[in-house]
Amino acid sequence: MHFGIPLSTQIKEGSFFFSFDLNLQNSNALLVQGRTYDSKRLENKIGKISQEDFIKLKIKFRELLNL
Repeated sequence: MHFGIPLSTQIKEGSFFFSFDLNLQNSNALLVQGRTYDSKRLENKIGKISQEDFIKLKIKFRELLNL
């Protein structure tokens, strides 16, 4: 199992969303919908987020959880 945050190509603004580029396409992380996933889902890898965007995503997620 792993914790994951689902993605969408529909861009929205607000504290529940984080926008970034993935595979030369705008993507939106739906922070409020984070949950645990079966590790079999990792077999269908669609891309990799940049290190810089991943750090920003973690900061925004922690702010959402007030950590």
